[in-house]
Amino acid sequence: KRVAFLFEGLEDGGAFMRAVEGVIRNLILDGHLVIITSRPLLGGESSLEEMSEYLTVMQLENLSDENKRAVALKRLGHEGIGGYDELFNRLRESQAPADAQGENGEDDVREKENEQDVFGNP
Repeated sequence: KRVAFLFEGLEDGGAFMRAVEGVIRNLILDGHLVIITSRPLLGGESSLEEMSEYLTVMQLENLSDENKRAVALKRLGHEGIGGYDELFNRLRESQAPADAQGENGEDDVREKENEQDVFGNP
């Protein structure tokens, strides 16, 4: 029988990286489906790179805003999506360039001080 294995966050293997890679190598050679997720490795190297004939490597892009909202809707439901939208809008506004936030200077600073932070804390 074959089994599908998911190894999430290979970059977090630390001192156990080579041992984990050995387990993965054996699973692949035994014919199992192995899915591995990882951010780029610090050393830039993995012993699994030697098995390129068995591997399909993909680089995933960041989620679009629409994708993020769809995930939030699935997780939070219709009753919770309003909170997500409010959080997302506040984050978006806080990351806007300073010149796009307003031209009133002092008034904008006072208004910001009176707002709650992103997590609703005064």
